[in-house]
Amino acid sequence: MEQEIENTIRAADTGVGPKVIHHFPEVHALLIEYLDGVTLNAAQVPRHLDAIATACRTLHAGPPLRQRLLDLRQAPRLPPPLPYERAGHPARL
Repeated sequence: MEQEIENTIRAADTGVGPKVIHHFPEVHALLIEYLDGVTLNAAQVPRHLDAIATACRTLHAGPPLRQRLLDLRQAPRLPPPLPYERAGHPARL
């Protein structure tokens, strides 16, 4: 949870994530600022790729994240996501 909190704060500091208003360690929860917007579904993502790529570049141009949220090299027994396999990509990393 600590790395998630740090990474959320770093995302906010770069301007690509909501600010952390309060951390409730006793219940492992964060109160974050409200961001007006919508959650994209898979069909909507292609229309927003430029903005998504810009946000990713901005985030990764800032201070390094404490740790990757999901590093597949650390979890070799997890199967790849189904769409990845269906696209004809190898199942190995």
